[in-house]
Amino acid sequence: MIPYRRFGRPLAWHQRALWRFVRQLRPLIGVEVAGVDCIPRSGPAVVIAPHFGFLDPFPYMSLSLPRPPRFLASAYFVFANRILCRLMYVGGVIPVWRHRPDPTGVRKALRALARGEVLALFPEAAFQ
Repeated sequence: MIPYRRFGRPLAWHQRALWRFVRQLRPLIGVEVAGVDCIPRSGPAVVIAPHFGFLDPFPYMSLSLPRPPRFLASAYFVFANRILCRLMYVGGVIPVWRHRPDPTGVRKALRALARGEVLALFPEAAFQ
């Protein structure tokens, strides 16, 4: 398992490489995106999107954004098993515990924004 504290670090080279790889698949998947021009090319940004399924963050959100995003995800799903934990870490997820106060997860998200990263949220996923 990956230690909980490592999820808050800046995006590493392998996380950016995964984002670049997914971006190369954009013509094959045929995803149309509207409103991407509103996201700044540098500096912090928060993207709030509807959550329809498990594949929303990595393929679809990564395909549409001009910079590699960080995602807030339920820590329950992040630490469910070793393979999922590794995949979420490589994808740039920041785990947050849902049904209790989690200042650590929020602090990591604020640090990501202070570094000028893109933070993606799926608010209705918290109520499922």
